[in-house]
Amino acid sequence: MVDLRSNASFWERAYVWCMGGVNWHDPEEGGPECLNHVSEFHRRVEIGIGVVVTLLSLWIGVRTCQGQDQIVHSKRPRGPYSPSGGKMLLLVLFTLIFGIEVGYKFTSGHIIYLLYPCHVNSILWIYVLATPPTWGNVCLYRLILHFTHGTLAGIYFPVDEVLKLPFERETYWLQHYFLVIIPVYMICFERWDYPPSPKWDISWIFLSFSAWSFWHFVVMHGVSVLTLANIGHMLCAAFSDPFRGPYYRMIGILHQLLATALSGLFVGSVTCLAERIFPQGTPNRTDPVKTASQSKRE
Repeated sequence: MVDLRSNASFWERAYVWCMGGVNWHDPEEGGPECLNHVSEFHRRVEIGIGVVVTLLSLWIGVRTCQGQDQIVHSKRPRGPYSPSGGKMLLLVLFTLIFGIEVGYKFTSGHIIYLLYPCHVNSILWIYVLATPPTWGNVCLYRLILHFTHGTLAGIYFPVDEVLKLPFERETYWLQHYFLVIIPVYMICFERWDYPPSPKWDISWIFLSFSAWSFWHFVVMHGVSVLTLANIGHMLCAAFSDPFRGPYYRMIGILHQLLATALSGLFVGSVTCLAERIFPQGTPNRTDPVKTASQSKRE
């Protein structure tokens, strides 16, 4: 738990809340030793490669997405959107869980760790649950469906040994389980309003990977270099990383692209299963993403 003097300035309080709980004596949490595990030139080259990969993935995703037939059947009739009770229940429960998680970060002085992908993913899911299915929201929904591999990594390889506050570890697990439950629920029961990307559609894999790569190489890595906090292990590799070494970030590009593709396969598999178990069986409606792209071309 962080300690603040009663006469501390705003900037002192902000620093303590953001990074006051970081153990600078542990190289895995950050510090000069973590930063200097490779030369500055090596780091700049890796950042450059990461940015190029991000832009290339974005280009491939946009090029392959245009002109595709993405008609999705709908069982909800046209008219004003009314969110379902299940969606509202998930919104209330998950907002409460994430709010508690944010409170723990303030208390422990780890606000900077809210830049972790799972926390950003949580914010995006709360937004999707709270808003109607517009063209932009459906696009965002399809992107974050392909981020499921990050949640599964947090479940299978948890970093919960630093969670010391009462029930902080339980909140961590609740948050990650909900990050799996929500997309499965949305695919099963909300796919007429939030249609997943078509099966075997590589465009959303590359679009999602470009966003994932941008967040890691530009945002998390950039903030890590500025603050010396090892956010998402972008400053230096975790001791448990099997690819630990000077090129672990480059290897990460390959396995994260594969993981994003596997997330797309997971989404496609759950969609196929949901269509069998929960058939929609009523009037059709075109995919909002496709409809908007067609109207723009016209």
